[in-house]
Amino acid sequence: GGEFSTFYSNVYMLVDCENRFEAIIASANEKYPYLNGKAGGFLHAEPDLFFQRGLTYTRRTSKDFSVRALSSGCVFSDKGPGIFIDATSNDLYALLAVLNSRSFGKLLALSLGAATLAARSYETGILEKTPVPKLTFDSQNKLSDLAREAFKLARKPATNDEITLVFQLPAIVSVSGISLATRLQRLYQNENQRKNALYDLQREIDERVAGLYNIPELSEFNSEQVEVGESKEF
Repeated sequence: GGEFSTFYSNVYMLVDCENRFEAIIASANEKYPYLNGKAGGFLHAEPDLFFQRGLTYTRRTSKDFSVRALSSGCVFSDKGPGIFIDATSNDLYALLAVLNSRSFGKLLALSLGAATLAARSYETGILEKTPVPKLTFDSQNKLSDLAREAFKLARKPATNDEITLVFQLPAIVSVSGISLATRLQRLYQNENQRKNALYDLQREIDERVAGLYNIPELSEFNSEQVEVGESKEF
């Protein structure tokens, strides 16, 4: 789950998975006695399905469909489903690019009723029925490279946020400058450059994926409608 974010989002919750989720299941059985001690089945606490590297997204949102990388060692849920494929890292990043493209978003929207425009529910069944273009070796490698770079750029603000897993340095000390004002100005410039670079990557992904679908209506590109993962303002 989580807010709108493409390519990357911080994992901000910790789950007690020890002894096959024993503590969580025991707590649920105590809280809901009508389950007759069968909370484990209702919670679908199946360790074999978790902890794999994949992709994830927010199932219900008022914004567009947004997919980000899911690191190994994570669990998923109904609110934040997991997408897994038996493939290489290149395949996974290429799929990340396709799923975040405007073309895929347009096709996905065809399965959503008018009543869901305010609060869209991207159910797993709808995703499974939405076609993904066949990728050539070259197109897969190119999309994978674009998605990797987009992932790095989308993750960059988190490296300056002390409550994220990828925190490195506070933003103000990550740049040089003789004064606080100078450093703030450089942070502002760096953030603008990052956003512009991420925008350009998203545009190239959109154009390449539209060409792979080979559907004229999907090839129409409107730069004003491109939306990329949100980041913090300085």
